[in-house]
Amino acid sequence: MPAPGRTTLPTLVTLVIGLAIGWAVATVSTPTLKAGGVDRVDDWAVASGRILNQFTGPNRPALVQDAIYLLNYNGGYLMAAIPAARYSGTGMQVLSDFAERDLMADFQLAPNADAHFLMATGQTMEGWEPLIVFETKTRQVATYRVSTVSPTQPGKPRFDLLERRPIRSQAGR
Repeated sequence: MPAPGRTTLPTLVTLVIGLAIGWAVATVSTPTLKAGGVDRVDDWAVASGRILNQFTGPNRPALVQDAIYLLNYNGGYLMAAIPAARYSGTGMQVLSDFAERDLMADFQLAPNADAHFLMATGQTMEGWEPLIVFETKTRQVATYRVSTVSPTQPGKPRFDLLERRPIRSQAGR
């Protein structure tokens, strides 16, 4: 039996191996799953945002609805659909029909104008998330809202332009 306070070689080896394994596990990056935000590839970007957050009464869950947005920022058009599982004789359909917006027309740009669009969703006090689209060449911003035509009749959603205005900085740039 070793003297108190002295470690044996096997104990020290076990400790070193344990530390090495712990360090290896801690430094290996694992992919994380994140919802929301914007994802881009080539000329396309995709985002999602809440379009409805309605409380239906005490002790009842809130009615929550999201929209998914697809932006072709070189082509200058924007599409939106609402996910809602519907079953039919041929299977399940998850997305509604796509509603479209012509960004070139919404921003009053010539059909072949050199435009560059960016998008993001925001959060309102009412619980829905407007879609904000920026056009960086002409320094304009537009706000959109997507809604269902009827919650009981799935189909193409409404896709409304709420406002369009120039971006003005405080520095006058």
